Amino acid sequence: MITKPKKKKTCYCKWRIEDVHDRMNKMERELQAIREAVKHVEFEIYSAGSDVCIGRTERLWHRIVCTYEGDRCLGGIRPHWTTSWRICANGFSLESMLDQNWKGWHGQYKETNELKYDELPRDVLTLHHNKLRAHIEKMAIWYPCHIYNDFTGDMYRP
Repeated sequence: MITKPKKKKTCYCKWRIEDVHDRMNKMERELQAIREAVKHVEFEIYSAGSDVCIGRTERLWHRIVCTYEGDRCLGGIRPHWTTSWRICANGFSLESMLDQNWKGWHGQYKETNELKYDELPRDVLTLHHNKLRAHIEKMAIWYPCHIYNDFTGDMYRP
């Protein structure tokens, strides 16, 4: 009985897989470039009771988060809410609203939401909204008046 030698199967789809892999890598690089080009400015507002502050650089932030007795910090977490806002071309948008345990509303259409937007405490959201409006009213706009070159001593006025 004569047996034919078995042919080694060649995978004609290998070049397709490599082509798809190359295209996916190219798209991933393009997406990364888009992510780096598009900057979203986000900031947070903290509140506990009637105390409200914007960002962690404000001096009131530590008092909101920690428990105090007079001027002495007792540590521990004071019940507080944090809202995250994003600046858009047409205004501000609410990105998330979380309590001290990082539970709450994480954003639109997120599966990690413990609360729906309608279930958020309206008094706290109104407090944060009013703080944001008051902050915008006193916000300053800065323009460079001149640029000084330390090396040459020249003053350039744009």
